[in-house]
Amino acid sequence: MSSSPLVDVGRPRSTTNSIMSNVILNDTNTKTLGQWLNFNEVFKDSLICLRDPSMLTQILVNDSRVTRYYASMERTMSISDLVDLVLLRLFKASTNKPTNILTLGYRTADSYSDRLKLDSMRAGITNHYINTNISWLLSGAWKDLYAVIGDDRMLDLLLHTSMFVTVENGCLAQVSGTPVFDTAGMYADPVKNERHKSREKERRAIKPAAIPIARYRLFYGRPLFYSTTKKIYAIGLPSTHVLNRLDTKMNNFTSSPPHYLMKHIFPHQHKLKSVFAGTNGVSMSYSRLMRDEEIKSLKPTTPKRLEHLAQLFERMLQRHHNFDYSAALKRHCKSKTRGHQLDMTQYMDEDFLHASESIQSTQQRDTSLIATQMSKQATDLVPFRQDIKAPPCFQDLQCSHTEVKAFVKNVLADIIPKKLFGSTANKLKIFDSVDTFISMRKYETVTLHNLAQGLQMKDFQCFYSDQYRSDAKHNPKGVDGKTKKQRVPQSEQNKVNQIVLEWLYWLFEDLIIPLLKNTFYVSDSSADRKRTYYYRHDDWLRATEPLLEQLSNSIFEKASDALNHSYRRLQPSYVRLMPKETGVRPIVNLRKQNWVEDERFGQKVGYKRGKSINNILRSAFDVLSYERLRQPDVMGASLLGSQEAYERMKEYKKRILSQNNRKLYFVKADIQCCFDTIDQHKLMEMLDEIIQEDDYIILKHQLLSLQNDKFKREFKRQAVPEYEQDAFLGVAATLSKKLRNAILSDQVVHPHIDKDDLLKLLKEHIMENLIKINNKLYRQATGIPQGSILSTVLCSFFYGMLERNEMRFVQESKTGLMLRFIDDFLFITTSREEARYFLETLRKGFPQYGAKISEHKTLVNFDISFDGVETINRCQRSDEYFAWCGILLNTKNLDIKADYSKTFESDVRNSFSVGDGCRVGQTVTQKLTQSFKQHAHALYSDCNFNSSDTVKRNLYENYLVAAVKLGVFLTDVLCMKRVNIMHLQAVIAKVVEFGIRYTLFKVSTKKDSCCTIPPRLIHWLGYKAFERVLMKLVCDNSLRNAVKATCRKLLRGVTTTVNSKATKRYQTNKNLNKIIKHSLNSYC
Repeated sequence: MSSSPLVDVGRPRSTTNSIMSNVILNDTNTKTLGQWLNFNEVFKDSLICLRDPSMLTQILVNDSRVTRYYASMERTMSISDLVDLVLLRLFKASTNKPTNILTLGYRTADSYSDRLKLDSMRAGITNHYINTNISWLLSGAWKDLYAVIGDDRMLDLLLHTSMFVTVENGCLAQVSGTPVFDTAGMYADPVKNERHKSREKERRAIKPAAIPIARYRLFYGRPLFYSTTKKIYAIGLPSTHVLNRLDTKMNNFTSSPPHYLMKHIFPHQHKLKSVFAGTNGVSMSYSRLMRDEEIKSLKPTTPKRLEHLAQLFERMLQRHHNFDYSAALKRHCKSKTRGHQLDMTQYMDEDFLHASESIQSTQQRDTSLIATQMSKQATDLVPFRQDIKAPPCFQDLQCSHTEVKAFVKNVLADIIPKKLFGSTANKLKIFDSVDTFISMRKYETVTLHNLAQGLQMKDFQCFYSDQYRSDAKHNPKGVDGKTKKQRVPQSEQNKVNQIVLEWLYWLFEDLIIPLLKNTFYVSDSSADRKRTYYYRHDDWLRATEPLLEQLSNSIFEKASDALNHSYRRLQPSYVRLMPKETGVRPIVNLRKQNWVEDERFGQKVGYKRGKSINNILRSAFDVLSYERLRQPDVMGASLLGSQEAYERMKEYKKRILSQNNRKLYFVKADIQCCFDTIDQHKLMEMLDEIIQEDDYIILKHQLLSLQNDKFKREFKRQAVPEYEQDAFLGVAATLSKKLRNAILSDQVVHPHIDKDDLLKLLKEHIMENLIKINNKLYRQATGIPQGSILSTVLCSFFYGMLERNEMRFVQESKTGLMLRFIDDFLFITTSREEARYFLETLRKGFPQYGAKISEHKTLVNFDISFDGVETINRCQRSDEYFAWCGILLNTKNLDIKADYSKTFESDVRNSFSVGDGCRVGQTVTQKLTQSFKQHAHALYSDCNFNSSDTVKRNLYENYLVAAVKLGVFLTDVLCMKRVNIMHLQAVIAKVVEFGIRYTLFKVSTKKDSCCTIPPRLIHWLGYKAFERVLMKLVCDNSLRNAVKATCRKLLRGVTTTVNSKATKRYQTNKNLNKIIKHSLNSYC
């Protein structure tokens, strides 16, 4: 908090207390000791801060000026009138809206209705929301303080200081002053002013390391079709690209095509908005239309140093128009669907197919007609029916990264003149960057600084001014006829560097990204998670059009345009298909912000980004979350996190341990396509009963904390009935129980929502959910939208109702425990008959709820048959653990481990994205600590719940996973020559130390929980994990030796003379060696 603008005047129970006490005790107006004790209780837990350090000096020393200023302690008004006077002065002192917390909920009167609320003291200011901080100031303790210190001191206290109240766990609640949330970072260490004003602009300019390439724009693009024939799409650059809009023979632009192109490529040199300017910065998504309007209005002239480049860019335009993009694509990325008869029903999610069949049967749809239409569509899409081959796997439809790289490099080599690359070495370096850019995983970033690394700037001779270019015609020559070598000034070289960076930015941002997006459908996969897949657009259309048609005829029905009326709050969303292991999964993005009309003063002025559907539904989510906590029975056995699983499992384990180690029977079941089969009418009826209050208030608070030496700003929301709106200090005390060392402040302006509006919004979301498929409007006829912020809690409510009505025997069971995570059931019992009856009930299904389990996902740990046939999957008899929802449960003592099978079933590289941006070391450390957090819950590390050996194994395996990800990073992202051993040692030490602190912290916050594993043993397990993995994954001998030396050095750091013998015992301990030997041995 060193950069905070606040200066501590007091500390709780010390300085603040003494200052206030001295002021009060020395005052002649102090009447009773009881009065002093009253406000002493208030200020002993308060912190008062000043913005001006000089005022602090005056207060702490006996300054005569201050004494004369505060000589009068006379009180001339009531405390409420004084607060009104403070508000009036704060509003008058601010030209815009004042920032003081005390003014939140107030505003200047701007209408006739506002003027009716005015009073004499704060004329022109009206109150619209209850500010509980003001209510706190009007309490009895503040009245007593005001009676003692008088007008002047009280005004200074409220106008010129920021006041905080301490709550639990080292947290503070701010009750006055400018919110620290807004001022954090404003008062960092001052930067020394430059002597020369000419350097000010350069100092403000954005550094290349802070300019990322917007690679996220690659994903989920749709092809552009020619206007003449809709079935042929434009390969290469889109028709709206500047290269396609410019023709060397056209004269309909403000300047010649080459000069116009240079204004797009070098906007900063033409004094246009660009990402390189500090004050005139422009967002990365600056559109073509905005650039054209800017050029048309400003009419910039081309700088003299760039005039000679017009010939190169004219040649580039000619090459672009003559280049055959379609032939290059066929040459490097051949079609994967031509010559195949595609029965695309095999690629749809199996559960979705089963669900759609049941939905179609209940709705009495003609499935034979649908099948005939799909078969006809698939046949029409195949151009060469005489050469039909076996249908490929959906993953086989992708183009490999090698093919995509070859295509892009072919395009760049053919349309870009050699001089714009500078030299052959620079060309190869840029092509290497293209390879890296294409192979990067989702969410990985690359900056302009990374692209410029390794380039020889002096080779870009075409960007130098005439007098420094070696190929300039008028360059002076010597006697031998050779060009004289002139020394290039630093200012000239800096200018060349700037032009090269602009050229590189345009090359990747405005040429390569549009080329890839318009030629390939770029997607991730649920199988390989963050790996990037490239599909030719024609292949993707042939493969997905029948699937989208099937989707529109199953859970969706065609909707009339009248349903998409203007007063709808939720706009239609788009569906996309995500590749998975054996097919595709439909995904609806409800986080996307749609474009809406922007109106000002009743007139349409353009379009703007509106709120996403999930953002609009946020208040509904807050209300349902409040009712979920108030009415836990509506959730049934549902779990929404590890904490609930931990509490129920711990209570059940204590209950069954007293039953003489009876055998445990496990049943796991999964409902087919749970979101798409929910009955919408029953769900709405249930929500009407769950939402009990007529009016709710959404309390909004700001949270500021310090994480990784950076300020982290967060917003907290909480719904409460309107009549239960509590004072901010009470809410802060509740929130602080789950926080550490944070500052909270009240936003005061709390939204209000009533039950009728809430149910109307939920009905629009559930029963009138609109989807666009191939630009046609559909309504979801059954089920609830997936991807919604409400989908999980709605699903939990619905199946909680099913449990209460159809599975009451489970709730009444004395020997069993049922857990459910959304649609995944787990039943544990000591009664075999009870386990059989539970499974038999689920197999019958619940037609009235549309629920049916997936037979192939059902699993038990005992032999069972129905009608004499064993159709239920049984885990291996030798299996000691039973897998469910990412955890492994011991079938004998209910110890719990983390299930890492899904982590390692695919390439770990695809689950760990770092990128090549700035501060890679910090990013790696942050990623590894986040990885450790996922399995550091008390569920895995509580020694009162798990055995000591299980906790040790959980800790060791958690470190192993982090070590594997670090090893992948070392071998895949970084070149071995760039590995800094000191940084590597620091990363390992930070991760191990973080694991110890975080594990002990999570256990300490749980009731009746503890971790008895000594910290030095956790150190030893962590370093052993990193040593084991890195020695196996790293191939470079020198780095292997360095890793081994690093781990041993770190081990020596925790091995003092006191515990050196204990550490030696770890080396020979049979249980520890068994843990190390058998932990994740099939993966690491």
